[in-house]
Amino acid sequence: MLPICGIDFGTCFSCVYVFKDNHFVPVPSETGENTYPTYYSIHDGYEYFGEAAKRSASRFPECTVFDIKRILGLTYKEVVEVIERTQYGFSILIDQNERPYIYLQEPNGTQHCFYPEYFVTKFISYLVGRASSFIGEDVRECVITVPAYFTLNQKNAILWGASQACVHVQETFPEPCAAALAYQVVAVNGICHVVIFDLGGGTFDTTLMRIVQDNIQVLMSDGDPFLGGQDFDNHMMLILMQVLVENNVDVRVLSLMQLQELRAEAERIKKELSVVCDVDFDMTRFNYHPVDEDDDGEVVITRDIFEAHIKNDVYRAVCIVSRCLKRANLTLSEGDSILLVGGSSRIPLVQKMLESCFPGVNIRFNGNPDEIVANGACALSRKTYCESHNIGLDDHTPTVHTIVIRKVEVQFDDDAPTTILPVGTLTSVWKQCAVKPSFSNAFRRKDVKIRVLEVDEQGNKKVIGAVSVKAHIGRKVFIEMMVDKLGRLAYKYGVEGYPEDDKAGLIPFQAEMTKEKAKLVNHSMSQSDLVAMKAQKTLKQYILYVETKAGHPHYTKTKEYLNQVLIWLQRCIGTNADINVINSTVTNTYNWLNQCFALHVC
Repeated sequence: MLPICGIDFGTCFSCVYVFKDNHFVPVPSETGENTYPTYYSIHDGYEYFGEAAKRSASRFPECTVFDIKRILGLTYKEVVEVIERTQYGFSILIDQNERPYIYLQEPNGTQHCFYPEYFVTKFISYLVGRASSFIGEDVRECVITVPAYFTLNQKNAILWGASQACVHVQETFPEPCAAALAYQVVAVNGICHVVIFDLGGGTFDTTLMRIVQDNIQVLMSDGDPFLGGQDFDNHMMLILMQVLVENNVDVRVLSLMQLQELRAEAERIKKELSVVCDVDFDMTRFNYHPVDEDDDGEVVITRDIFEAHIKNDVYRAVCIVSRCLKRANLTLSEGDSILLVGGSSRIPLVQKMLESCFPGVNIRFNGNPDEIVANGACALSRKTYCESHNIGLDDHTPTVHTIVIRKVEVQFDDDAPTTILPVGTLTSVWKQCAVKPSFSNAFRRKDVKIRVLEVDEQGNKKVIGAVSVKAHIGRKVFIEMMVDKLGRLAYKYGVEGYPEDDKAGLIPFQAEMTKEKAKLVNHSMSQSDLVAMKAQKTLKQYILYVETKAGHPHYTKTKEYLNQVLIWLQRCIGTNADINVINSTVTNTYNWLNQCFALHVC
C-alpha cells in the first residue's frame, strides 16, 4: 500500500482517490458518497466540511463558504464578475493591496477573515485526513488536478494552500489529462485523437489530445470558467421562481434561507431529470398557500422544460469543442473519441447534442464521471511516487506530455515584449530570451528592468513578475524560464560572462493573511460596512426576481441598473458611507421595481 492520493479539488464538488488493495478506489464521505461538496462552514465554535457544511448554507449563509475555486489566485478586479454572477451568502471584500478576502460573521457576532488560499488549506487537510483514515496510514503525498485554463498565479494559490496543510504535492496536473489516464484510452491503429469534454459543477474545459501508442500529447485546450452545473442550477432556479410568480408568490420577500433552500431544490430536480422525465416541485415550502383543499401545492417540472432552458448553454460548450478543433486544424473521424467528464455530463441533452454535431465519433460515458479526474490523478500520483522512490510498477501508466497553454512574454526596459514561452511549449523545458543593452559610457553599468507577462487567449497581458539587473557593456542580459511539473514559473537570469551574479527561483506568490492583518480588518469593519453587505444580499434577491421577467420590455435596462447599484454598494465598504443613504437606496430600488413589474407601469 502506498500512502498517496489523487485530489480533484472542484468548484462545487471534490473527490479523492487512493491506491488500496491493488486498486484505485474513492474515499467515501461521512454520508457514504464518493464526492464531497466543496463547502466550509464555521459557527457555534465548530468547523464543518463537505455535506455538513452545505447543509449549513441555508441556516448560516453568512458563515458558509463555497465556490472559492472561482476566485482563487485572482485580484479583486478579476473577481467582480464572479461576485455579480454568484449568489454568495458570505462577503468578499478587498484589502489595501487589491486582494480579495473572505469575511464571515457567525450568528453570535464572531467575525472571521481569510484569503481564499486559506480555504484550500482547510479543505485539503480535510480530504487528506479522510484518505488517511480510510487506508489506515498517514497520507502526505498527492497529485492535485487543476483546470486546463488555470493561470500560473491560480496554480500557485493551490500549491500555497496545500503546503500549509503539510501535504507534499508531487504535481499539479490538468484535469483533462487526468481524465484521459482514467479512461485508459488506447490507440487501436497506433494513433488517434481524443477530446475531453469536462462539464463540471462550475466550469467547462475541453482538451484535444493525440495518442500515439502509450504517449498522450496535449495539443490544445479551451473552455469557459462560467459554464457548468451551477449555470444549469440557475436555469432550474429561474424555472421554479417563474412557477412561484405565476402562482402569486412574491419571490422578492423570500428570505435568504428560503433562497438557499430553493437553490437546493433546483439542484435536486436537475439531477433527477437526468434519470426520469418529470419531477414534482412542492411550492408550499416557499410561501405558497393552497387555494382549496384539493390543491397540494405540487407542480410537475418536466425534462423538456429544463432542456429548453439549457440548450443554448449546452450548445455553447459544443461550440467551444468545435473552436478548439478548428484552432488545431483537425477534424474528428471514426476511431476518435469524446470522453465525457464531470457530473453535469450526465444530463441526457449533452450526449444527444454531441452525437448530433459529431456523427460517427465514439462518445464515451463512464458511470461515475465526477470521479474520473481524481482516479486519473491517483494513477499519476502512484507512478510519480514509484519513480521518485525507485519502486517498480506492476502495471503501465501512459506518459502524458503537457504544454504551456498561456503565452509568457519578457520585456527588457521599454522594448517591445518578446515571447519566451509560446503556447504549446512542453512543460519542464527551459527557454531563453536575451538582449544586449547599448551604453553611451563604456565605464558605466546600467540597470536593465525585466518584466514577465502572461498573455491570455484574448491577448490581454498581465505582469506577473519584475526584476532589475546590473548590465555590463558588451554583455547580454538574459532570462531563462520554464513551467515546471507543479505548474510554477521557474526562472534564471543574469549577465553573460558573470555567472557569480546569476539568480534563480520561482515567480512568488503573496503570503497568507496573518492573524495580525485579520484582526486589523475586523477592527476596521464599521457599522456602515455591515449595512452595505446586508444591502448587497437584498439586492441580489431583487436581481433574481428580475430574471423571472426576461420577457418584459424593460428587463435589460432594469438588470443593468441593479448591477450598477450592486457595484456601488461594494464600493461603499471601507468608506464610512452614510447608512441612511444605503438604506434609502435599497428602499427606492424596491419601490421602483414594484412599479415596473408588479404594477406594470414604467
